[in-house]
Amino acid sequence: MSGAGKSTAARRLALAEGIPFHEMDALAIGPGWSTPTRFAEDVAALAAGDRWVVDSWAPAEVRGLLWSRADTIVWLDYPQWVVLPRLLRRSLHRSWTREPLFGGNVERWRDWLLPGHPFWHALTTFGRRRLAIADLAAAAPHARLVRVRRPAELPW
Repeated sequence: MSGAGKSTAARRLALAEGIPFHEMDALAIGPGWSTPTRFAEDVAALAAGDRWVVDSWAPAEVRGLLWSRADTIVWLDYPQWVVLPRLLRRSLHRSWTREPLFGGNVERWRDWLLPGHPFWHALTTFGRRRLAIADLAAAAPHARLVRVRRPAELPW
């Protein structure tokens, strides 16, 4: 879920285990919020490696590949009252500072008027996304599932 702390947790896990970390948004988002032409190929190359950490359930076009190759899935299954305030603060900060994001993109104030803005998207899809992640995890019996329900449960 956007705002749960996936990138921070994934970076810390990768550092603690000495495993390469890959930020999914950096791979998936190009200039103008576009998808880079080599996105699927780049993800396939990293998934072909023996050890890797990504910070996402992944866009649909590469999700099956990553989930089929994962040996461990860490699900930050936090309640809305944890995730949404974090996401709200982050998006407000990014809109205010115009901090460059992936592909040189920035969050703009006018983007808040769109239903696809990260905050509104998270607010309206939270329950459905939790169910979808639960279904994906159930369909990946080859992988060990670590379901974290509170930030304090993270060991790293």
